Amino acid sequence: MRRAVLFTVLLLGCRTAKPPGATPLGTVAPTEFAVFERLPGGGVIEHGLVSLPGAPVQRGLFVRPLDESLDVAAIARALKGSNVSGVSLAGWPRVDALSTLCESVPLEWLDLSRTNVVGVLRDLSKCSQLNALVIDQARVTDESLVTLKPLRSLDARETALGDAALAVLSTWPALE
Repeated sequence: MRRAVLFTVLLLGCRTAKPPGATPLGTVAPTEFAVFERLPGGGVIEHGLVSLPGAPVQRGLFVRPLDESLDVAAIARALKGSNVSGVSLAGWPRVDALSTLCESVPLEWLDLSRTNVVGVLRDLSKCSQLNALVIDQARVTDESLVTLKPLRSLDARETALGDAALAVLSTWPALE
């Protein structure tokens, strides 16, 4: 009996220490984002940095993660419940699982410039509020573009669009 009590005391007294900066299970590690505002006419103003989740972000602003080693799912977890209107993943090494972004935040604008979006644009069909997409210098196929729902704005500078994609784009009534 004394051994059992001693063992219990030793067991309860031996707690593992969390390393500095460790995130408890079930929580999301804060992620640093640059915050920007798009101006009428195409200009952009940087508003500084914010750590998400946690810090409030005014609606109408967009963010860009600073850590390019993050995958889209980790970015989506950090943005979950935030008030951002858009996300820039321009030049991002991997843009898979885009539907997780749409499930986390009501995106209106998404920048996928200089990325390989072949096969992943279909995920954007889950972005019910998305009305603007930037795919400047992106690698894209007609098959991936025809899966998009009609948008108000599609920027595709220096992006090769085939006849099938152009035919679909011509049917989008609100495209500017």
